[in-house]
Amino acid sequence: MVQYGPWPNAFHFNAAISACDASGQWEYALMLLDRMQCLGIPPDAISFNAAISVCGKQGHWARSMDLLWQMQGLGIYPTVVSFGAAIDACARGGQWQSALGLLEGMPSAGLAVNVVSANAALGALSKAGCWELALQVLEQMPEVHQIRPDATSYSAAVGACGRSGRWPEALELLSAMRRRGVTPDRICHGAALTACDRSGAWSEALALLRELQGTEDLKGGTPGSGVDVVCVAAAISACARAARWTEALDLLDWMSFSPRRQRHQEREEQRQRQERQRQQQEQPQQQPQEQQEEEKQQHQQRQQQQHQHTQQQHQQQLRPNAYCFNAAVTACARCGQWQRALQLLLSMRGNGVEPDAVSFNAAMSALGEGGHWEQVLVLVEGMESAGVSPSIVSFGTAMAASNTLGRWQLTLDLLSRLRGSGLGVDVGCLYAAVEACRQSSKPQIVSALLDEIGLISGRRQIGQQADNNNTNNNNNNNGQSTGTGAAKSEVARERYPSPVDCDARLQAEAEAGDWAKALELLEASWHRGQDPGTAAVLAVAASCEAAQQYDLALSLLQAIDEPECSE
Repeated sequence: MVQYGPWPNAFHFNAAISACDASGQWEYALMLLDRMQCLGIPPDAISFNAAISVCGKQGHWARSMDLLWQMQGLGIYPTVVSFGAAIDACARGGQWQSALGLLEGMPSAGLAVNVVSANAALGALSKAGCWELALQVLEQMPEVHQIRPDATSYSAAVGACGRSGRWPEALELLSAMRRRGVTPDRICHGAALTACDRSGAWSEALALLRELQGTEDLKGGTPGSGVDVVCVAAAISACARAARWTEALDLLDWMSFSPRRQRHQEREEQRQRQERQRQQQEQPQQQPQEQQEEEKQQHQQRQQQQHQHTQQQHQQQLRPNAYCFNAAVTACARCGQWQRALQLLLSMRGNGVEPDAVSFNAAMSALGEGGHWEQVLVLVEGMESAGVSPSIVSFGTAMAASNTLGRWQLTLDLLSRLRGSGLGVDVGCLYAAVEACRQSSKPQIVSALLDEIGLISGRRQIGQQADNNNTNNNNNNNGQSTGTGAAKSEVARERYPSPVDCDARLQAEAEAGDWAKALELLEASWHRGQDPGTAAVLAVAASCEAAQQYDLALSLLQAIDEPECSE
């Protein structure tokens, strides 16, 4: 247009930027915005609003914030749409602090908070589980901003309570919605059931399901249109957390279109068809009037069948999924019902549900709680034949079972398989291997494994400290010093192993006969201010005595009674 057509104006550029917003082309939107200024065409609020929106939708919340501040630098007053788009961008990026700050800054900018901007901030708080702040914003909507919360507002607040396990507040919000004439939707009920799930409020979850169903007893009938698989799955999980295995199994059986009921219904329909065919063969030739009456009845039956098919389409959506079965297996495991847990696992494929690693892990946990370690090993070996790849939890449970059975070689074989699986190595699995090596009197391998445990623990703690430092830096909006030197020294301290790991390494080196290395580790732990246990110090002293280092052994025995070495 610039080269061959009429000279573009702000209207043309705004239309192009809006098209980029609709198609998600955020880079082209920013390019067009810059092109406007290069051509001497001043952008307006519409230009920036579309650019802020597309950047936020594509996950670039920081660019959206920069554009909002750039507007003010150019003398363009942000509108309610500008703030709403920026708040939504922060919500999509998980920046609830920035979203809340923008919402609170709207009145000072001379803008009235509307439902869209408030709901965007509530969405950010909901994702972060900031239930107290969400309730505060919801309360301020009618009292401070004179706007009425809608279903989206309440859904976000209920979702925040659900992610935090605050089931009393979630249920109270549902009641408040009804009192204020707002009908709770399926999302609200699902969030409230999630709150009950995370806190193990199983009775409240069942009561909410009964409310959705509109019946007093869940055992009768089938779930209505207001109940979906997410709601029932959350209720089953709540029962599992509270170790209510009978209620969990009842809910699993209650799901209307479970394959068992489906097969029963199909058999019943087949029996009825055969009965009608038999009656037609036995009846004599009917008169025309009787035939018309029979055709009318058949038409009515076809209509009933169509109605039943429509109901079945809804019921088919309520078929139990893997999450439902896994929660029920977990409930059985927590109550010591290992037979039922194993039965549920074996029945999943027959019910049209493919088991996953979580399914097997829950069943193995149930078998382990019941002391059936042999069956744990059989189950973990059967995972691969079932097409399920074992997880780290699977390997850890199997290694604990083999250690309990005294099969140290199998434990080491499982560790080797874990290393070759590409899943990484877990500290718990390494400790299981350490126990196996101690059973087989392999101190050299114990020392190497403990070194690996120390490295993994050190990397994990350094990463946690780095995340904390990044959080502190992001929250430091005043440009003040964050104490870099102190942070680095803190990270350096976190590199060292924990006291439990230190004691284990001391004993391993002492048992291996390397008294010099054991003594070096002991002195290093004292230098860091750690107090090794008496058993570890005695092991080092015994190692020195075996190496005829009697003076060192005597010094260590005397140090046990001193305050800095006392437990």
